[in-house]
Amino acid sequence: MYTPADSQVVVNHAEKDASTVTPKTFLTASARRYRTEQSTTTTRQNAPHTKLTVTATDSTARFKDATLWVRHSDRVVTRMRATDRNGATLDLRLRDLVINPSLTDNPFTFTPPEGTEVIDLRSTE
Repeated sequence: MYTPADSQVVVNHAEKDASTVTPKTFLTASARRYRTEQSTTTTRQNAPHTKLTVTATDSTARFKDATLWVRHSDRVVTRMRATDRNGATLDLRLRDLVINPSLTDNPFTFTPPEGTEVIDLRSTE
């Protein structure tokens, strides 16, 4: 994960578990723990979106509130901003999305900017 504000990259193996937060896991696994407070139509990235503001309905919800921007054309969440119980904000902004693209065996290489601290959490086994 690259954090420009900290000039830091943390490298680890991808794990699919309950603690991983994505718009999909938020919408599917957590939807019953939130109620919609507001739904408005807006434009984001030159496309019509529905902006949903939700609040937690029980104390076990990971976030106390969240706002999601859902693109009308394909119902993809292009932004999610959520505040956890400690007041920290997670702000995911997705752009240039391609649904079901063709992939090669090695589709992605990330090179952090010069001077970025790299923390590699993968084991060296």
